Amino acid sequence: MRRLACLLLCLPLLGCPPDDDDDTGFGSPADDDDAADDDDASDDDDSSSDDDDSSSDDDDATDDDDVVAECEEDGHEPNEAQGSAVTITDDQFNLTVCPDDEDWFVLSLVSGDQIEVAADFDSDEGHVDLALIDGAGSVVDNATEEDPTTRWSASNDSEIFIRARLGGDSGTVPGVEYELDITLLAATCPTDIYEPNDTTLSATPINAGNLDGLGACLDTDDWYSITVEQYGAIQIDAWADEAEGDIDVTLWGPSDALIAESINEAGTETIYWSADATNVYLIQVDLVEDLGDDPGAVYDLLLTVWEPACPVDSFEPNDAAGSAPLVAGSYPGLSACDTDEDWFEFDLANSDLLEVDVTFANDEGDIDLFLYNPGGTLVASSESTDDDEAMSYEAEATSPYHLKVQLTTDDGPAPGSAYDMEVAITAAPTVCTVDSLEPNDAFGSGASLTAGDYTQLQACADDEDWFLIDLLAGQTLDVDVTFVTVEGNVDLAVYDSGMSLLDEQLSTTDDETSSVTVGSDDTIWVQVVLESDGGTELGNEYDLTLTVTDPS
Repeated sequence: MRRLACLLLCLPLLGCPPDDDDDTGFGSPADDDDAADDDDASDDDDSSSDDDDSSSDDDDATDDDDVVAECEEDGHEPNEAQGSAVTITDDQFNLTVCPDDEDWFVLSLVSGDQIEVAADFDSDEGHVDLALIDGAGSVVDNATEEDPTTRWSASNDSEIFIRARLGGDSGTVPGVEYELDITLLAATCPTDIYEPNDTTLSATPINAGNLDGLGACLDTDDWYSITVEQYGAIQIDAWADEAEGDIDVTLWGPSDALIAESINEAGTETIYWSADATNVYLIQVDLVEDLGDDPGAVYDLLLTVWEPACPVDSFEPNDAAGSAPLVAGSYPGLSACDTDEDWFEFDLANSDLLEVDVTFANDEGDIDLFLYNPGGTLVASSESTDDDEAMSYEAEATSPYHLKVQLTTDDGPAPGSAYDMEVAITAAPTVCTVDSLEPNDAFGSGASLTAGDYTQLQACADDEDWFLIDLLAGQTLDVDVTFVTVEGNVDLAVYDSGMSLLDEQLSTTDDETSSVTVGSDDTIWVQVVLESDGGTELGNEYDLTLTVTDPS
């Protein structure tokens, strides 16, 4: 009855004042905490309808007093942009990427460094996307798959930025926890398939052909070995980018013998070698200067090998007249080939004497010599079948002369024939030769003679020869002068003691002859004159014969 009364009294129309929710009755000091108030099973403090129970009020798991979970940032924050990137050097742990939030990191690299970055996370919680970004803000690589991995190689000293962002959030807690696994490979010199070949003992055997994309390093050389047959030949061509480095190439023979080297500063190196014996030869490639941004230099190697052939000497190519100018001296180790003449040139002055001596083994092949003047006329030769050929020639004019050395037969097992050559050039005399009867240059100072023969006398230009002989009355003097006219024309005259001309012979033949008879005792003077000098030597040699006949 009391509750009903209360309800009736509290109808709105009646204007019932609110109670204090703590008394036990209406309008009394007693509160509404009794069994019928809002703390009982039906009030809003009970377990079913009040706002403190666990099912319908706002204090339970679904009520409006719940606290929303937040993404917990890691210790690197704030690093939400490239400008606030955190500098790192190695792996990073205990990271968290949150919704609407990026994580930025930065590493410093040197040219040639290679970096690999991977994200490690629980895919049930979500997904982390990675990107590698250069200093200009351009993406150079990214990965969005599970456990993404990005890679990049530095072409110069630079910084690389790592950006991590949430690619998906599927867990109960906002954000994804992750780790960064960073692998940094420092720049290294390039290697190739022929490594290790850093010493003579580890030289890589190779054959003729083109070897591309090889790597040369400053701290190690590259060594290769190749077999070349006797009388075969090899050519080595190596190329490298001049901007990347300067390489040198060296060819070595047995017992560490240096054979040839190419040390140009340009990008191409070339060696040609004719093998005098079958051997394994070593090729050394040395990077002497590293110029590029990356360590080492890439080079190509071209090997050309020729089968055994006639050996090539240092004067080749000298296959035509006008080749290989020479002076007097010794020239060993030359090679005459069946289809390859050797030509040499000598500058000779008029009357110079050229002497050539060629020695060889005739069993290996017969060699002959041929000398030609500037007009191409053969002027001397030596064509024996002995082990050597010797030739001499006195030049008839001041001009170049051409010597041809020719293999006329190739008889030995090896192609061609080796030979040595000795060359001597004797200069022509600059004055006319003086004979033993000089001075006898004028009438009154001649050489006193008796009947007989006088040989190897010399008639010189501007130098008369005078002789005197005493005769008795009635005796006859016969004078014979013999000489070769092509070497110069000689004239003859005979005078008495009073300088009267008794006889004169002015022919242009090889000899002059005179005969005079005296009427009284007298001294007869004989004059020999070089009328013209036409030979290769100065003056002209002659013989003089004086014959005295008594009267009959």
